Amino acid sequence: MKKITIYIVMATLCLFLEVDAQNQTSLLKPLKIGDTIPEAIWNLPLQVVNHPNAKQMITLNDYRGKLIILDFWATWCSSCIEAMPKMMHLQEGFGNQIQIFPITFQSKSIVHTFLQKNATGKSLKLPIINGDTILSKVFPHKLISHLVWIDPSGILKATTWSENAKKENIQSVLNNESLSWTMKKDMGSFDKNVSLLSFSDNGAPLPKTVFYSAFTSHLNGVNPTAGIFTDSLKGATRYYNINATATSLCVIAWGKPIPELSPKQYIFLNSASKYKRTDRIYREDWNRLYTYCYDAVMPIHYTEGQFAALLKEDLKRIIKLEGSLEKTNVKCIIVKSIEDGKIKRAKSSKSILLSDFIWFINNKIGSFPYAINETGNQNLRTDLIRKNYKDFQNLAVELAKDGLKATLEDREIETFIIKEIN
Repeated sequence: MKKITIYIVMATLCLFLEVDAQNQTSLLKPLKIGDTIPEAIWNLPLQVVNHPNAKQMITLNDYRGKLIILDFWATWCSSCIEAMPKMMHLQEGFGNQIQIFPITFQSKSIVHTFLQKNATGKSLKLPIINGDTILSKVFPHKLISHLVWIDPSGILKATTWSENAKKENIQSVLNNESLSWTMKKDMGSFDKNVSLLSFSDNGAPLPKTVFYSAFTSHLNGVNPTAGIFTDSLKGATRYYNINATATSLCVIAWGKPIPELSPKQYIFLNSASKYKRTDRIYREDWNRLYTYCYDAVMPIHYTEGQFAALLKEDLKRIIKLEGSLEKTNVKCIIVKSIEDGKIKRAKSSKSILLSDFIWFINNKIGSFPYAINETGNQNLRTDLIRKNYKDFQNLAVELAKDGLKATLEDREIETFIIKEIN
């Protein structure tokens, strides 16, 4: 009798394990736009922190009937964090009609540290799903941010970047409108180490080495990347630049590394929209139109300078562009000391170098002219807050509190000029 009981228990356990394995397999099946979210996903237990009711576990089923937006992110993704205040504002604006969840594979302790120490994290009022191992496979992606839109009827409506999270787009989904958006779809199998050119089987054996240079249009779903690879067996060096802007390619060919110049030092003599994205067009749409892949394989003795010269000729020949570093007279914000290189306001523990504040103006406040520190003292510190000042007059008032004078004057500065050629 004991043997029979043991047999029945073991048979039941095996059946349970088999059913559980089947559930796990169905859970990990990637979903496509238009698919209905499976019940197993709705009822999947999810770890959560920062919940308004202090819950530690939830299910998506708790929010069924709303528009659910899963915002895949990580604590090291600056663009994801930058978008969080906007996501919180949208959540507050639409209230119970939607639920936005930042979601990460990172542990609870890492997320807690982010909430306690990061300025954005401290004010965040969205519940965060952490320790995810399943949803990232159900909604596969390689690049973040990655938004998953599940409409109120339980259909996977869209996958996008965080920039698509806008009031009008949310309203379109709530209204069950047909979407004309460009969906985000990452390529999971791209190998940057493989040449962009391949050779068809024409009956002849493949050559040992092929030297070439080539441009292609944008590769959808592939992260921008660049590098140099040397193959000593083939006696060749490969230079590649994947999904690069025309501006960055021109800088490599004609100028200095981009970090040495601020965005305000670039001058486009033709249509600037081809070379500098504005908020009026989505990043992915702009990238498809105006980024390129460049691949060049040359003899192993080629130097980086020779590759730059080759790229220069290819840009002129194929893309019809050329660049140049020149001194240009432009209207600038000139910052000077009122009294002998001193700042009069007492400094707090949060003070920053004036030079860092000038960098912030030049790289983060697009509406202001290029700023120059002419105090003669690179060690001056200020309590000025790095924020978007309303206008130049407002900025000048704040600088005056530190004994600094801001004026608008012409100066000859280094610029990088990009122009189209015939």
